[in-house]
Formats: sequence, C-alpha cells, structure tokens
Amino acid sequence: MITLAIFTYRRIDQLNKCLETIDSKHVNEILIFNDDELKELSIDHLKINNPCIKIFNPSYWGFNDRKFRKPFYLNRAIEIAKNDKIL
Repeated sequence: MITLAIFTYRRIDQLNKCLETIDSKHVNEILIFNDDELKELSIDHLKINNPCIKIFNPSYWGFNDRKFRKPFYLNRAIEIAKNDKIL
C-alpha cells in the first residue's frame, strides 16, 4: 500500500479535484499538509470524507513564524507515514 502526501496552500478546489482522482485500491493513507497559517484546513472543507485522510496545519508544530515549511513537512510525512512507500 501507498501513503500519499499532499502539500497545499490556498487551493481547496484543486485539492478536491486531486482527491477525487485517487485510486483507493492502492492508497490507504492520505496526509494533507496545509501551508496557510491564516486559515486552518479541516475535513469539512473537502468534498470527500475519507477516514484515511489526515490533515495537518502549521499551528500543529509551531511553524507559524516560518516562511518556508515544505522541507519540514516532507520530513514529517516520512515520520508519520504508516507505509513503506510514500508518494
């Protein structure tokens, strides 16, 4: 199985389109990292309510004061992932 890590910043419509195209036969964990410190992302913002989706916001790790967080999120995705394969 595969863990899918998605990094997003103010792209709710594109994120929903992306989630609609995921083949759930091979992906059993979806980690979404929101990079917008002004608006937290929640499952209510998504059109798909899938129990394998986990959402993380900058405030979860105290990243609000950082300008560029993606390298930290990449490391967190690897630490958090349940699967050996991460996309």
